[in-house]
Amino acid sequence: MNKTLRIFITSLDYGGAERHLLQVLPRLKDLGWQPVIYTLQSRVAMKIDFEKAGIEVISPKKNQCIPKLLRHFFEVISSLISFYKILKKDQNCIAHFFLSQAYVLGMMAAIGAGHKGPKIMSRRSLNNYQKNIPFFSYIERKIHKKADLFLANSQAVKRDLIQEKIPEGKIKLIHNGIDLGRFNDNVDKNFRKSIGVNKDTFVMTIVANLISYKGHKDLLNALAKIKNKLSKKWILLCVGKDGGIQPELEVIIQELRLENHVKFLGLRSDIPQILFNSDLGVLCSHEEGMPNAVMEYMAAKLPVVATMAGGTTELVDNGKTGTLVPVKSPDILADALIEIMKHKDLILLGKAGREKIEKEFSINSCVDKYNKVYDKILRK
Repeated sequence: MNKTLRIFITSLDYGGAERHLLQVLPRLKDLGWQPVIYTLQSRVAMKIDFEKAGIEVISPKKNQCIPKLLRHFFEVISSLISFYKILKKDQNCIAHFFLSQAYVLGMMAAIGAGHKGPKIMSRRSLNNYQKNIPFFSYIERKIHKKADLFLANSQAVKRDLIQEKIPEGKIKLIHNGIDLGRFNDNVDKNFRKSIGVNKDTFVMTIVANLISYKGHKDLLNALAKIKNKLSKKWILLCVGKDGGIQPELEVIIQELRLENHVKFLGLRSDIPQILFNSDLGVLCSHEEGMPNAVMEYMAAKLPVVATMAGGTTELVDNGKTGTLVPVKSPDILADALIEIMKHKDLILLGKAGREKIEKEFSINSCVDKYNKVYDKILRK
């Protein structure tokens, strides 16, 4: 049996799919699989993390002498040639595609190479992106006929795939999993002081790259509506890479007079410690597949206030582990934040969230499902 897993992904920048693979692939390697990652682009900030975990990464070389747009084009062409050659040579390996660009272009390379092994597509977001790139989406739906299996990370994503005319029998649901060992109580009592936050301050944290659809503006507008109604000292910690909107958010913060209540912490490797020192996890995305951030909040025993975006509704039990609000609704979000801060027992909500993650979303359960899917599709 050929147990080589050739994983094709757009890049290895810091994102949900990439962090998911970093948890899953080393564990699959321990089970006897041989994963290798191929990227379309030279953006590989997480490459060192994968290599430390024993996972080989092959990516195009970055040529700074070429203008950015042209460089991107040549990187993709170079990668596709590489994809074609490896799949031509290894006809029976599992080819697993993550994210839409890698899926469409990688599948074209696989089809051109006459690859005979299983071809798997992982969809990890809602298909809203297809509205903005209609021709690309047309090609994507045509290529669906050539894939052997589709993996969805939430029921919401699965519904999208069915709507795209993919037979339900070719779709498998594998929820994201989380390494609970990273979220066992080990609170650094000096952490708040290190980031300039008093111990008696109510800390709200949003873990999300600074991208428009993550809804940071909605959250700031909601907080502006209630800032004078909150009896406790409070602060919002924004954790995540700036996708280009931080300067705009900083202007909004000044206009709303929230400058004493918001801190940007940037990209962090100590997210568990940040969450251990928080009182509430917030996510106000306009769209999601299955948000790792919410899973991390719950694993850290934080109550959650989140929008009803995609798979978020499969994580948060409204009233039991937190509160769900409609997307793009700052007024309702504001009311939800006030109500949860008044809740008599936030600790109880947090414990219920942790119990749900332990029961339904452990990394071991997730990896076991991948292992069974790969084994079954090779034996067909």
